[in-house]
Amino acid sequence: MRGSTGVSKRLAWAALAVFLLAFVVLEVINHGVAAGVAALLFLIAPDLPMVIGGKVSPRAVPYYNLVHRPCHDA
Repeated sequence: MRGSTGVSKRLAWAALAVFLLAFVVLEVINHGVAAGVAALLFLIAPDLPMVIGGKVSPRAVPYYNLVHRPCHDA
């Protein structure tokens, strides 16, 4: 069972995600297609090695884990 700390962290991450999503949508509306393409590239960039090669180089694993850490920390 989760304590109130785990729920608080999840709510904080959810609030941040909603804010950032709204900000990205606003910027794409303001700046057009180029901003949309940049946003999509930024969205898939952490998983690009998995998409291209199917696995991450052993040297890159710590960096891959670093960019995915906030998703699994709560």
